[in-house]
Amino acid sequence: MENKNGEIIIQQCWINFDISIMGHIFHGLQDIMKYVELSFYKDQSQQKMFARENVPRCRLHVGKMCTPQPASLNTNDDRSFQNYIFRRHPIHRDDMEKLSALPCVYESCRISEHLPDSMLPMIYYKGDGDIMTIAGLKEHDIQCPQMIDLGLPSGTKWSSCNLGATKPEDYGNFFAWLETVADNDNTDPSDLFYEEDWLDDDTDAEYWIGDLVGTEYDYAHMRWGGGWQMPTALQFRELTAHCHIEWVAYNGVQGFKFTGKNGNSIFFPATKESGIAGDYWTGERDPSDVHRAYTLSFHPYRVECLSQIYRYERMPIRPVLK
Repeated sequence: MENKNGEIIIQQCWINFDISIMGHIFHGLQDIMKYVELSFYKDQSQQKMFARENVPRCRLHVGKMCTPQPASLNTNDDRSFQNYIFRRHPIHRDDMEKLSALPCVYESCRISEHLPDSMLPMIYYKGDGDIMTIAGLKEHDIQCPQMIDLGLPSGTKWSSCNLGATKPEDYGNFFAWLETVADNDNTDPSDLFYEEDWLDDDTDAEYWIGDLVGTEYDYAHMRWGGGWQMPTALQFRELTAHCHIEWVAYNGVQGFKFTGKNGNSIFFPATKESGIAGDYWTGERDPSDVHRAYTLSFHPYRVECLSQIYRYERMPIRPVLK
């Protein structure tokens, strides 16, 4: 997924992944679009520049060049090839003209291993599909999750990062089971999911829902789309059964490293306050106790697959792709 040539790093990322560029985290391509302050529309017959007003404030400035896909020229299809540039200064017409003047590699893509440093970082999206291409220098500190193939029998691919994280050692967001918002407020999760009147009310269909995997309550699927989802208990069992497991320090963070038979690996950071233990949600409820759901739990000496934890507890999610 990643190719280094000289100082330029070119990588691919799913369009719904969180991505960190020069210290600012964008929540996928749709979020990047909100910050576009200057758009350059270019086709065979015309060129137009559009400046947007009331763009949300951000530590970066974003410019976008659109070229309509050939199939859309004589139809109502508005898909376009898209190139984005990121700057610490406001985007000017000059910046967009320099972007337009770059050699076209394929389908209006301006990203190549020969880009001048002054044009980086950049993103290219072909207008459809789930993948975008990102180019930058090491100093731009571009971070995003990657899909890791561990060579598992089921073919399941694991994300390199937790949901809401851009690096393997980051914790990401913490969720109560069935919660559709992350831990960005100060609400006590027990207020949301363990009030006595709620637990005793067997008419509340939302609380008594079964497994979350693949449903409208699967937060991994809600955020990333495609085939991404919360892991099942079986997928965690497969991970522990078919990988070499070791307790390591990764960029200064303690946790478990799972290495597949093909040599690829993923890292689960310890998420407890102690820094030496962690719990990760599955999307499966404990069938013997409606108030609990299954988790992968671990401490330095043992990985427990599976534990049953009260659903009001907040824990990270590690998405999988089946």
